[in-house]
Amino acid sequence: MPHPFFIITGGGGFMNNIKRLWHIQMLELEEQKKNKILKANNILNDLLSKKVEIEIKQQEFKRLKEKYKLIKKEIDKINNEVMEEKVQISKLDNKLYNCFAYNQREIEAVQRRLHSLKKRVNDFENKELFLMEQQETVKNKLTGLSRLLKKKIGDFQQLREQYYLQQDKTKRELKELQKNKQKLYTEVDPEIMKLYNNMRRRFKNPVARAENGICGGCHMTLTTVTQKKLAAAGEQVKCDNCGRLIFME
Repeated sequence: MPHPFFIITGGGGFMNNIKRLWHIQMLELEEQKKNKILKANNILNDLLSKKVEIEIKQQEFKRLKEKYKLIKKEIDKINNEVMEEKVQISKLDNKLYNCFAYNQREIEAVQRRLHSLKKRVNDFENKELFLMEQQETVKNKLTGLSRLLKKKIGDFQQLREQYYLQQDKTKRELKELQKNKQKLYTEVDPEIMKLYNNMRRRFKNPVARAENGICGGCHMTLTTVTQKKLAAAGEQVKCDNCGRLIFME
C-alpha cells in the first residue's frame, strides 16, 4: 500500500519533479519525527524512573528484612536466657522446699537469689514483648512493601513491553519511509535534485505547496502572474516572497 504522501499524477515534466521533491521533503520531516521518537522516548524516561523507584523499594525491603532477622535473633536469644534462668529458679525452689537441710542465712541467700532471677526473667519477658511488637510492625511493613513491589515490577514489565513494541513499530515505519524516499529519489531529474539540494542551504524546506493563491512556506499571497504560471504547470515557479520552489495540485 503506497504511503499517503504518494499522490502524484502524470508522468515527467518539471512540475511533477517538484511534486516529487515536496513528497521527499514530507518524508524527510516524518523521518526526523520517527528518529526523534527513537532517541527521546517518553516511555523510556518513565521506565528509568520506575526502575529507580523499584530499586529504592528493594533496598528498603532488604533493610527491613535484615531488621526482622535481627529482632528474631534477639528474641531467640532472650528465650534461651529465660529458659536458663527458669531452670535456675526451679533448682532454687527445690532447694527452698528442702530448706530443713539449710540454716536461716542460707535460706535468705537463696531467697535473694530467687528474687533476683525472677526479676531478670520478668525484665527479659518485658523486653521480649517489646521486641515481638517491633517484629510484628516490621512484618506488616514487609508484607505491604512486598505487595507494592510486586505491583511496581508488574507495571514496569508491562511498560517495558509497550516500549519495545513501540520501538519496533517506529523502526518498521522508519524503514518504510526510507524505502519510499529512495524510490522517489530515482524518479526525480538529477538536475532538479541538484537544485533542491542547493536550495536546502537556504531553506530547511525548499519546496512549498500553493493553496488558494498562498505559499505554504511563508504563508504570503502570491502575485497574479505567479499564480498563472502555477496554473500552466510547465515551468519552474518560485514564491515572490520567500523564493521557495512552489507547485499547485
